[in-house]
Amino acid sequence: MSLLERYELMKQAEQVEEVSTEEQEKVAAEMEILAQYAEAAEEGLKAEFGNDYDLEDVEKLAEMLIQKDLEINDEETKVAELDEAGKIMAQSFAEELQKISNKSEEKSE
Repeated sequence: MSLLERYELMKQAEQVEEVSTEEQEKVAAEMEILAQYAEAAEEGLKAEFGNDYDLEDVEKLAEMLIQKDLEINDEETKVAELDEAGKIMAQSFAEELQKISNKSEEKSE
């Protein structure tokens, strides 16, 4: 095996390790988010029912909280898209009015 081949193999191994590290960080971040939802669900259930709930209740409420947040995020995205579209249309309308105004001024001169 030549030095160049060994070097290429080492580079490939480093890339696999980097991807593995990135994946681990991604999974860790996702687990942290899920833990926060589970904690919020458990706190809500404890406030409402004392200790009269089980793990299934916590999981179900956490899933509902996640779903609600996803729906809110979708709605916020739609609003932002509509806002951007409205700004583009308003700008186009203003430009068109300016063109008409300029044409009117040219004709009157």
